[in-house]
Order: sequence, then C-alpha cells, then structure tokens
Amino acid sequence: MRHTLCGWLAGAVMALGGLAAPWPALAHDDDDRIESRDERDDREDREDRAEREARDAARAESKDKDKDDEKDKDKDKDRDRAGSGKTGDAGKRDQTRREDARRGRGRNSRFDVERDATGADRERNEVLLIGPATSSDAVRNAGFSIISENRLESLRQTLIRVRVRDGESVERTVETLRDVAPGIRVAPNHVFHASQATPAQTLGLSGKIEPLRSPRRGEAPQIGVIDTGADPDQSRLGPRVLMYRGFAPGGYTPRPHGTAVAQIATSLGANVAVADVFGLDKQKRLVAPAELIAMAIDWLLSQDVRVLNISIEGPRNDVLEFVVDAAVSQGVLIIAAAGNGGPAAPPGYPGAYPGVVAVTALDERGLLYRRAARGDHIQFAARGSYAPGQSLVDTSSTIAGTSFAAPVVAAMAARQWRQSPNSSREQVLAALRSTATDMGAPGRDSLYGWGRIDPWSLSGAPTASR
Repeated sequence: MRHTLCGWLAGAVMALGGLAAPWPALAHDDDDRIESRDERDDREDREDRAEREARDAARAESKDKDKDDEKDKDKDKDRDRAGSGKTGDAGKRDQTRREDARRGRGRNSRFDVERDATGADRERNEVLLIGPATSSDAVRNAGFSIISENRLESLRQTLIRVRVRDGESVERTVETLRDVAPGIRVAPNHVFHASQATPAQTLGLSGKIEPLRSPRRGEAPQIGVIDTGADPDQSRLGPRVLMYRGFAPGGYTPRPHGTAVAQIATSLGANVAVADVFGLDKQKRLVAPAELIAMAIDWLLSQDVRVLNISIEGPRNDVLEFVVDAAVSQGVLIIAAAGNGGPAAPPGYPGAYPGVVAVTALDERGLLYRRAARGDHIQFAARGSYAPGQSLVDTSSTIAGTSFAAPVVAAMAARQWRQSPNSSREQVLAALRSTATDMGAPGRDSLYGWGRIDPWSLSGAPTASR
C-alpha cells in the first residue's frame, strides 16, 4: 500500500513536472511580450516627444524667419527711402560692405591716385563713363573690363568705372570709349579736394563710422551737403542733420571740414542731408573721386533736396559736368565754393560749370579773402573766415576759405524757398541778387560777383554774433 501510494505520488509529481515545464517558458514569453510593449510604448513616447520638439523647433524657426523677413522688409523700405537701412553697428557695417563691394572697392581700400600731365589728380588705370543702361554691353563688346556699375535712378543714367587695358593710357582709353556707344560721356575719374585754405578743427568729433541715418518723419532736408562726413553728435548739428550717407570705402566718417560746413548751414536755420564722398588715398590724403560726387548728387535728388552745397574743387570733368547739368535742368540750385587757388589760379570745378552758383570768401573784416579764386563765374561773396568762439561754427582754431562761404549762400537760398515754396530756381536766384550788397565795380564783377550775401542784415535772420 505504502509502495503503491509512493509510486502514485511519484508519477503524479513527474506528470506535474512534465506539465509544469512549459509554464516558465510561457511565462517568460509572456514577460517578453509585456516588456516589448513597455519598450514600444516608451519608444513611441520618445518619438512623440521628439516629433513634438521638432515641430516646436520648426515653428520657432519659422517665427524667427518671419521676424527676420519683416526686419528685412523694413530694411528694404529704409534703403528705398534713404539708400540703406540696417540698424545697429553690425548692420551698418554689413550695408557698407555691400555698397563697397558693389563699387568694386573693399572696405579698407584706398584710392590709387596719380597726377596727369596737366597737374590734375585722378584714379590710376581707370576711366569714368556715364550713359544709358546699354552702355555696359557696349563697353564689354569693345573689349574693356568693367570695375563697377551703378544705376543713377534720379538721372536715369548708368555710371561705370572702366579699367584701362594693359599697355594703354587713360587718355587713349577715353578717346576709344567715346566712340563705342551713342549718348555717353567719358572722362578720367578725377579726384577732388576740400575747398579750404586754413584747415578746419571742429570741437568734439565723435569719429563714428555709419553709412546712413534716415530722415525723421515729416521732415525734409533743405540743403544737401556734399563734403566729408559731418558729426551728427554735435549739439548744434544733431537736430538738423536729417539724414546722412557714406559713399567712400569704409562708410560715413565725420571729419572737421564737413562738420564746419554743415554747422554754418544749420546755424542759419537749414535742415541738411550730408553725403560723405571723401576717403583716403594711398598717401593718406583726403580725396573725393568724381564718381562718388555724381552718386551723391543722384542720391540727394532722390530725396527731393532742392539746394546742394559743394565745398569741393578740382579739374573739369565731362562726366561730372553732365551730372551737374542734369541736376540743374531738374530745377536744383547748386552752390559751390569758388576755390582757394589765389587770384591767378584757373577756375575750379564744379564752381565754374555753367548753371552752378560759385561763391567767393570775405575775411573777418569784410575784405576779399586773399586766397580766393577770381573769375567771371563768381556770383556771390559771403563771409568765409571764423575764429574760435564765434557762434556759426564750433572751432578750436581760425578757419578760412571759400568752403565756409558757400553754405552761407546755400542757407539763404533755402530760406528763400521756405518762404516761397513755389518759387523756381531762377526766382530764388533773382531774390538773392536783390538782397546782395554790391561791392567792387558797379554791377557784377569777377571779384565779388553780384555782391555780398549777409544773412545778418536780412529780415528774420539769426541775431547770433558773426
């Protein structure tokens, strides 16, 4: 009995063992399926989170891009309105680099200047051409290389710098290019200099380099100052410098000469736009190529500026003469310094171009400035000598020259237009002639033109000391 029970128990245990053997495997397989689902769920959760994060990142990037696009649109509007647009120093540097690249010059490049047989300074191995948009194709078809090309929208012309071919002279290149296309003007890219005899030393120049400041809403500049940069941080200038732009490599750079010229104009009540056309040549001299002066005139025309002050002098240049004549034909009044070469000097340009109002300088005693140029192109005289402490300009030393007489006449022309906005250029000139004090020989003469323009003797003129 005992043996039978033990045998039965043993068989049962063996049977149970045989049945139980698969269970752990089944349990193990089931555990595998449970872990797989957990891992799959975890994986799907991770994938979902990653997908959500990717979508969020994409949306954030899209928003940033939209913001950047909006900023770019604003910048484009600023550029359309005043020739540039980025805000902030980095943006201004970027804009300057783009403009420098478009002009075929690097930011830190300097003008390579040579002197020709007549004593005129010009950029080496290049010539300047202006004409219709098709001119560039004609130049290339003639076998020439174009250094830079800029569209002058206000004048509806294209301004092109052309490289002189190896073995040829500037003069030969000018003669050859004159025949490649109808309706073009060609000249050496002459460089011009500030029309001053005694250097300006204005106080507290900030030395900032910025390509542009846009106009304040509702205001318009009455005078366009084509010169070196003027310091907009000067307390006298700040409220009245409505916009400025740099055309030379490196961008807008405040310097004493342009600051003094702008101060004189603004002290007499004018708002100004400043076009900085000066840069350094390889000898570290300040020069202004004809190309940049032409571009500055076109820019100021696009801003509806009616009076331009150019206190610069240099040789006669056919391209610049074409630009000046086109601006005058649009009703713009161009006031220019007569030059400081002295009584025997040949006429300086742009002051001697037809249609330009050349201004000579008087010293602090009211006598003709001893270095002032003379000639039949002189139209008016004005004070051009200022000592420290005199209110029209903040200067640390006496400054003198026809550069500082021109803005006096420009400011009076701007005042006349403010008082009679519908007046023509000729009517403004007639009003200036009627207020001039005759000096020298009766009537117009080669020393004083029609006579002295004295803003302090005119009704409503500032009462500040001279």
